[in-house]
Parts: sequence; C-alpha cells; structure tokens
Amino acid sequence: MNEQKKTENIFDEEAAELLLEEFEEFGSDAPITDEEQSRILSSVMRKAGFDMNETMTTKKTGKHGKRFITLMAAAALLGTGALGAGAYGIYVNHRQSVDSYLGEGAADTLEQQGLLDGSETAVSEHYKITQETVLSTGNITSIIVTVEGIDEEGRAALDSGYKYLFADTEDVQKASEKRLLEYCSNNWQQQGEGCVVCMFNFEYRTPDSPVTAEVGLYLCDSDEPGKPYFVGDLTDGEYLGKADFTTVPNVEGVTLTGETNGKTISLYDFALTSNEYIPIDNTNDSSEWYIEIENSDGSSDRLTIDDINSLGHAGHEEVTELTDPKTQTNTRAVFSRLINAEEVTAVTIDGERYVR
Repeated sequence: MNEQKKTENIFDEEAAELLLEEFEEFGSDAPITDEEQSRILSSVMRKAGFDMNETMTTKKTGKHGKRFITLMAAAALLGTGALGAGAYGIYVNHRQSVDSYLGEGAADTLEQQGLLDGSETAVSEHYKITQETVLSTGNITSIIVTVEGIDEEGRAALDSGYKYLFADTEDVQKASEKRLLEYCSNNWQQQGEGCVVCMFNFEYRTPDSPVTAEVGLYLCDSDEPGKPYFVGDLTDGEYLGKADFTTVPNVEGVTLTGETNGKTISLYDFALTSNEYIPIDNTNDSSEWYIEIENSDGSSDRLTIDDINSLGHAGHEEVTELTDPKTQTNTRAVFSRLINAEEVTAVTIDGERYVR
C-alpha cells in the first residue's frame, strides 16, 4: 500500500482540510526556511512510519505537492496522537531546548555534527522526557533533556516552582567503581508553560577504559522554591526514567600549550578541560573571569562568567580541601554557548597565552 493510500485509510479528506487550515498557519509568525520546513515534515512523517524521499520533500508530482505533504503530516500527527485532547508535545521547541543552554544556532550546529538526539527516553503518567543531546570529551559529559507535562497535573507540577529534576550520580559512581565522578551540576530552565529544560554536567577524571551507564532521573521537591536545590534521598522523589551517560568522546577538540607555564589544555566547541589547574577563576570577583580567544581569521572573542555554565577543579584522590590551588590537579569548564574550536589559534587565561 503506498503512502497516499495509507493516509486515506486513517484520515478522511474533510477532516484533513479542517486541520490543514490550522496546520498551515502554525508558526506562521516565525521565520522558517524551505530546508527547515522539509526537515520538520520529514521528521513528523518518519515518526508516523512513512519514508520521506527527496522527490516527495522537494518536488511537486502531479496533484500531490506541498499541500498533500502537509495533509500527510497533519494525518501523521493525528495518527500518532501528537495532536488531541491533553497532548502538549507539539508545542515544545526541542531545538530551542538545546539553544537555551548552548547559544543561538547550537541545535543546527550539533545536527550537522550528528550530535542532535531528540529521542524520547521516558513517558510516565504525567510526564515525558526527551534526551536532546549527549556531549562527551572523555572527562566531561553534558546531557540536555526536556521534561514536559503531558496532562494538567504534570504541567501544574512543573510550573509550581517546587518540582525539579535530579540525576542520580550514584548510577555513574557504581559504573566506575566510585573512582570517576568529581562534580555534577544541575541546571533548570523554564521553556514555557508545563515544560522545562535540564542540563546535567558530569565532570570526572579520564577513566582508563570507557564507562557507560544509565542515569536515573528523579522529580523531587526543592528545598527552596524556585531553585534546584535538594538534600536527601533521591528515591523519595518520583522516578521518571533514565538518561544515557558515557565517557566515550563524541566531540573533537584541539590542544593548546602555555607559552610560559608549559601547561596543556584541550578546547572543544562546548568546553575546556585540562589535567592541570588552570586559573580561569583567578579572583574572588567572578566578573573578572574570562577566556580570551584568538581565531585563525584574525578575529577575537571573549568568554566571560556569563558564558560559562559550569566550572570546577578537583584534587588528588586523597585531597578533600581544595582551597589551595596547589592541591587542585585539573580544570573542567562547560560553556553556555558554542565556539568553533577548530578555528581557534590561541587563548589567554589569567595572563597566560596558550597556543596550538
């Protein structure tokens, strides 16, 4: 049975026309390119079980042109339950979820690099979790997930300011025999009514062999409304599902060496790492923290505290007090906007210039 016949069996023409009037206007106030339209339609159709080929997405064949494709997409949305009473998933901009943490255009960049995930990892009675991306340098793993309320109860809970999603770091510790994890930051942003975006940054020593684990995600009551703080047992919260953790690198970086101190750093589009102490946070005044970047085309850029999502240091395994920089043996920084590391020729941190 061809695609048109499949569609006719689940979606009559009269109903299609009614929905089409709304579907064609959906997002009409936002600029969108032909390529983006094609990508959205293809994504919707694939989820409905249809194969989208180049002819269907770019050419009009007889009477089955763009209008027919739109009708098919509308049918697919109804057929898969994406539209209907209590269904909110269609209103979530998952590309915006990635951009909210990694800067405008980040989703497009990650998609080009094959790093945009978008898989639905969990669905519970009231919530749905989408894993947007997993980025790993081999000693930093960043995971972005979107949590949606799929009914009124779920939406209200996410909007209350009391409920936050936390990752069970013990799952990572167990997978690495408790020698891996040094630091995990939990970030939370409201994307819209009944929908929030979380970013988990795991920072760790580079393991001798790859470590992979499923990290449990729990929705817990915050100790302070409006802030993602929680002290206690995560299992007291509501278990929603898991996210994928891996130490296997999936991003490429460049190595730079200090001109005078000889220390080396690895720079990635979304992060900076070093197995030595690099004083990005060189003063108590965070407004003075910055990374000066020189690019191959002669342009420059500066990452300030506002461009750093997470920053941490850790010491020798036996060191617990990290106030003395001499005991701090590594640096892990996650940026809040992507750079093009491949084009970077040098960076300056605390007066030290690191070059390729």
